[in-house]
Amino acid sequence: MAAALRRGLRRGRPAWLTEIGPARAFSAAVAAPDVGLRVATFNVLAPVYKRMGCGNRESHYPELWQKRATDMSELLRDQLLDSSGRPVDLLCVQELWCNDDYIDLVRSNLGERYAYDLEVARRTGGKEDGLAVFLRGGRFKVRARLRAPLGRGCQGQRVAQLLLLDDLDALAATAGFAAPRAPPSVLVVNTHLTFPHHAPEKALQLRQARRLTQLIEEFMAEHLWASPQAAASAFGGAPQAGVILCGDFNAEVGSPVWRHLVDAGLVDAYHAVKRDAG
Repeated sequence: MAAALRRGLRRGRPAWLTEIGPARAFSAAVAAPDVGLRVATFNVLAPVYKRMGCGNRESHYPELWQKRATDMSELLRDQLLDSSGRPVDLLCVQELWCNDDYIDLVRSNLGERYAYDLEVARRTGGKEDGLAVFLRGGRFKVRARLRAPLGRGCQGQRVAQLLLLDDLDALAATAGFAAPRAPPSVLVVNTHLTFPHHAPEKALQLRQARRLTQLIEEFMAEHLWASPQAAASAFGGAPQAGVILCGDFNAEVGSPVWRHLVDAGLVDAYHAVKRDAG
């Protein structure tokens, strides 16, 4: 499997939490002992978008957004731990409010409590929210990062967040191999596509999805291959890094966006896990 894809999310609820082992995320990239990777994705609904009536937003009321941020952290605390109490390795977030006090609150409740490192990518066009990835501290080293718009000008002001990570746990698991090995890598991509209220927005959403896969190919070509052609040919085959695409795609199974991502070589992890679970 070259990548994992989770489709549209419900706002304010954990979208997906599961174990992903090397057979899914790393089988094409790492010939190593079994090192699991646990990933979750979540749209947290930025306070600047939560309507409170009379034209006001939750961001106007610090006591409200602070309480919801704390409640969200407690929910994640309960949802993101496995039976042994270990938190997920990667938590991708959409609609993170890029307010210093808000980020400090979320960072203290999640980042410090579970020793996460935080990577943030703000949207373009003066938008007050963005994307974020919480990385389990000590497991990953960021080799390369990119924040890139998914359209020109004000077309949705959506961005993609790309992080190429060296998996230090997987590297440690290969210590018994005779030949020295480079750290196994995983490319984590986080995004939030436009909601298709009307037909023009459906077309815009598909253009964003196409730009997204183009960005992945270009990023892999720059950091893993010699040319974009090599990256494109290996996208659905055997890359040097597993690819995990998370986000709020605002798309259903069978939609043009979903079909484009699957045709690009990605696998809908939600349905793969359900199928394997019987």
